Amino acid sequence: MGGARSGEGGPVHVMEKRFFEFLTHDERVDCLALGTIGKQPGGAKLLQAGDRPHALFVLLAGAAEVRRGDGVVLARLVSGDIFGEMSFIQGVRASADVVATTDVTVLTLADAVINELFKERPGLAAGLYRSLAVELAQRLRATSAAKFP
Repeated sequence: MGGARSGEGGPVHVMEKRFFEFLTHDERVDCLALGTIGKQPGGAKLLQAGDRPHALFVLLAGAAEVRRGDGVVLARLVSGDIFGEMSFIQGVRASADVVATTDVTVLTLADAVINELFKERPGLAAGLYRSLAVELAQRLRATSAAKFP
């Protein structure tokens, strides 16, 4: 299911605009080539609370919601957003469900794939973790602003 496209609107273009902005074009192409790209229909559970996915996910197309067990929506995700990052970084179980609200295309980067990429391209680790840090800082800032206006 892989296969990188570098044209306007393709997966590489999505990755240039959002989460992987600190990676080079070639590093983005490698992520796409070695990751798994899958399509899911609206309503599909992309990640379930309690699971330990051992992967990082990038929403390449479509929309999804991060939901608590009681159904409360914690976040809305759009093309270019990541999910599963807390489980990925900490090596713990997912704390919430991620449910597709439209048909979606998702890039899955399994731990083994990421570790292989780090071996082949040592600079990729710095770019990936910098991207994760920026993403998490933005989410923390948004949460703080919502709770403490």
